[in-house]
Amino acid sequence: MVNALGSGVLEMRAMMAFLPRIAQVLQGQPLALPNIATWWCGGAKERAYVRQNAHKMLIGPASTIDPPLDVTARSALGGQFAGGVKGKLADWIEAQGAALVGQEAVALSTTPAWVTEPGETLAEGRLQPRPMTVRVLATRTPQGWRFMKGGYARIGRSGDATALAMQKGGSVADVWIVSTGWCPKCRCNPARGRRSAGPARAWCRRGRRITCSG
Repeated sequence: MVNALGSGVLEMRAMMAFLPRIAQVLQGQPLALPNIATWWCGGAKERAYVRQNAHKMLIGPASTIDPPLDVTARSALGGQFAGGVKGKLADWIEAQGAALVGQEAVALSTTPAWVTEPGETLAEGRLQPRPMTVRVLATRTPQGWRFMKGGYARIGRSGDATALAMQKGGSVADVWIVSTGWCPKCRCNPARGRRSAGPARAWCRRGRRITCSG
């Protein structure tokens, strides 16, 4: 299975600035899941807003398809350049506006992750909360677009939400939706008193929905 040629444009950060309006025009309704508040700096009004609120934003390339909150040398976070770039942030935004987007620096959800310290074996690890994002997958069928029951999660190696990419020590895990209702006897739940051997046994419950990852 491969993505259709050109579909990568949908993953560009700049596209997120227009998704709410696109949903209203094409579907006549708002997005089912709100995206990260995004402003494309190519417009004068949006550029001025990003410049005034840079202290609470991630500002970076508009055309990147990197994970959310991924900080590179071409980014600024919290009003500060990430790569030691010299100059004033406001001047950079004004000069490079059409090539930049500003995004709200949100707090990511966390998931239980099996963490080991240097020198420890896998069995000596422990569950700790780590920031994560979930990528869902859709496929086109004769009956229309269908979302698969799961996807994959990017999980940070530490509590740093800007380091989810594998190049920065992050990891990925499959996400399986095993039930849309109450599931008290989920097989992903390890027996009480038994120590788990790895992250495949991590599980969480939110409300009446179960999501298991491994």
